[in-house]
Amino acid sequence: MKKNTDNFAAGETIPWKRRRLASALVFAATLLVYAVIGRGSAQEITAVLSSGSNAYAESLAGFEKEWGQPVPAANMASENVTLSHNSSLVIAFGAKAAMRSYPESLTLVYWSPGLGINQIGRAGPAIKICLGARPDILISRLKEIQPKLKNLRIFFMANYYTRYIEDMRQTSRSLGIIIQADKLNRTSELPARLRAMETKPDAVLILNDPLLINAQTFAILKNYSWANGVPLYAPTAGLVEQGATASVGPAFAELGRAAAQTVRKILAGNSTGEEIYPEINEIAVNLTAAEKTGVILSEGFIKKVQKVFP
Repeated sequence: MKKNTDNFAAGETIPWKRRRLASALVFAATLLVYAVIGRGSAQEITAVLSSGSNAYAESLAGFEKEWGQPVPAANMASENVTLSHNSSLVIAFGAKAAMRSYPESLTLVYWSPGLGINQIGRAGPAIKICLGARPDILISRLKEIQPKLKNLRIFFMANYYTRYIEDMRQTSRSLGIIIQADKLNRTSELPARLRAMETKPDAVLILNDPLLINAQTFAILKNYSWANGVPLYAPTAGLVEQGATASVGPAFAELGRAAAQTVRKILAGNSTGEEIYPEINEIAVNLTAAEKTGVILSEGFIKKVQKVFP
């Protein structure tokens, strides 16, 4: 008669198959614990979004995809931000979230246009995820888009970009590009600055500068670009869709991915720089704007472009 091993009294030896299953489950659980410890639990991290903007939502999705699990998140526009007592890191998307007061014991990882670490008024540790492409990559990609580029004019207002432009110059010289940068004190100065240019530049570049860029100033720059046949390079694909010639920079989801990679390094005890540039950049082009500003894009180049607007 076959012995029934499904039911056994207390103290009876567990059949070998069940012993193997139990051991396997214990081993799997142990691996899971180590995995969580290695990457940090979701409770250690809180994401704070400045608003319900798609840009912040895409960054959060990029963070969670790279991280491998959801994290507690709060939208400052619709709810109060409450940090868990287990929180050791805050991921902040946007200026409002970055400048919020957090305990100094927490590490802040954030992205915000034109806002450097010394401008967020924080005494505790902070790391900035940069919105733009690395300066050398940006100027190199612009040269690839416009091979005859020799005279580049940049308009900006945020002090943060002074060093960034100097870093661009280090690469531009080797590419035969002269950069002229105009720092404005007020957005109302822009039309006069455009009229005052003695020679027409080969292209105009605007950075992710919230002090300068708004609907009105972008319209002024776009009109100048199209009317004078001067390519306008912008920081985001959204502005390219609105009429800029092209953009080079990381997508919002890539900013979130870079933030997750940075957090993983922090929790592993590895050092990071104060500013992190995302690894992957995308190029966006507007075919109508390119035609109006004399930028000839080959079919081979367009195939390498991530976003093409008609």
